Amino acid sequence: MFGVGLLTGMVLGGIASLFLLCMVIAGSRADHRMEQARSETGEPDGIERSGTAEDSRGKEEGRRIQFVDIYNQNLFCIEDREGIELFYENGDRQTCLCHYLDRRHVSIDGKRWEILAFARRMDKRKIVFIPLSKQRREGGVVA
Repeated sequence: MFGVGLLTGMVLGGIASLFLLCMVIAGSRADHRMEQARSETGEPDGIERSGTAEDSRGKEEGRRIQFVDIYNQNLFCIEDREGIELFYENGDRQTCLCHYLDRRHVSIDGKRWEILAFARRMDKRKIVFIPLSKQRREGGVVA
């Protein structure tokens, strides 16, 4: 009789733990979807925007994009809507326009990137990225 009770307890405990695990996974996925929705709309976590369109333009103007290396160490900052230059291993060069999405995400030439994932992808492909030089932004020639 003791063995039957022990076996029943183990089975019911396993089912309960499986149920709890499923609930944790579902909650994690819901949190991830909410975070994605927040970052797509540009809303900071838990803070609602209010005010005029003039207020929101002022907030957008001061946003800076912080680029990092593969170890998540700060490399450089650029303003929203400024650019970076990519230097490929074969000598090619590309200029990309960057848009601030949130503290951890940026749109680079229209593609959404998590900043650390971008750094890792560039490192893997042996592509060096730097801020667009002031001279090139203003239309000058870079020597």
